[in-house]
Amino acid sequence: MVSGIGGQSNWNNVNISAEGEQNIVAAPAAESPKTIPAASDTLEKESTAPVAPGAKEGSQLTLPTATGGQTITSVNTKEALDVTVIANPEEPAPLDTPEAIIAALSAETSGVSQAFKSLLASAGFKKASAATQLAILSQCKNYPNANSIKYLSRLGSASWFKKMDLADQQRAAKCIAYMAEVSIKKPGSEQNVLLNNTIERLFGSEIQLQFVPADGKQNYGYTKTESLPGMSGFAKTLICIKESFVPDGNDPFPVNKYESRHVVLATIAHEVNHHVNGDKNAATYAYFQAEYRAWYVGTIAETGEPPTRIQAYRHCNLLFVDYPNINKARTALNGHTDRIINFMQQFAPSSKRPTALEIMRLTVTDPNAPAPLPDADLMPNIYN
Repeated sequence: MVSGIGGQSNWNNVNISAEGEQNIVAAPAAESPKTIPAASDTLEKESTAPVAPGAKEGSQLTLPTATGGQTITSVNTKEALDVTVIANPEEPAPLDTPEAIIAALSAETSGVSQAFKSLLASAGFKKASAATQLAILSQCKNYPNANSIKYLSRLGSASWFKKMDLADQQRAAKCIAYMAEVSIKKPGSEQNVLLNNTIERLFGSEIQLQFVPADGKQNYGYTKTESLPGMSGFAKTLICIKESFVPDGNDPFPVNKYESRHVVLATIAHEVNHHVNGDKNAATYAYFQAEYRAWYVGTIAETGEPPTRIQAYRHCNLLFVDYPNINKARTALNGHTDRIINFMQQFAPSSKRPTALEIMRLTVTDPNAPAPLPDADLMPNIYN
């Protein structure tokens, strides 16, 4: 599903759960890090820092680094860190150990240090396994800004995150951190508001993020609803993203891959927008507008700018071709058809009213000007 953003004044505070299943829509993967075995003549050093209360001694994780394997016993706070490092004493200390990350970020300024201290003190982080803690810490290192760290500090307590295996937790951490960093590039902008609101929705009770295996279909993933146990009439929306678009590991988000950027910035915002507006798939003008709005919203989330008139016109034509119910509304020759024609006529104003067929063959005026906003009469929430 897919939409627009205009004045914020009366397009807020709509929150209705969605129903049904919706394909998202298209793409690549990454390689797993390799663990470098310790040499036989390595020197073992053990820190004298106390083990944090509740930490499990002997629970170890071998981590890949540029210089050698590292065995983590527990990672709770800067003061309570028990790390056994196995490395060649002649090589420099690695920079991707929990201890090194904690030391570096604790020394940061401009709000980063305070946000990071809050993360270390958060219950979700403290209760997480050593491997999960490292996944979160690594994205703090990759995205050392207060906004990313603020949301990463809440990740450990999210119910859907705790249910994930380590690979998906790594994917989720880099998605959240990357979205939060992009959102602050233009403070106060529509993209800033939209992405932060989208992330907030992921920490609520009604929407959950999931990663699913590739199935050979040419789409980005799908959404589905699940009933909440013991709560008749209430459901949660699952946004299921193909895992191939977001590789696991503790490296940064793959910003050089278009499909990866698109699915995390545009698709997630798009699907969240459908949820908060309670959109229903039907042969109606309202559903045509729902898909247009969600696409408009996703475009702003991804690019920071509204779509152009020619981009919007081409997308509307795709909706007529790819969405059977929307095309049925276009060709029904009823009130829904009339409203679709009225909306499409904005792309090529003239004294002659086009037919339901002619709206797919218009010559767009001012093609590079901003696209028409979604229909405000439907009172949509376009800021998620």
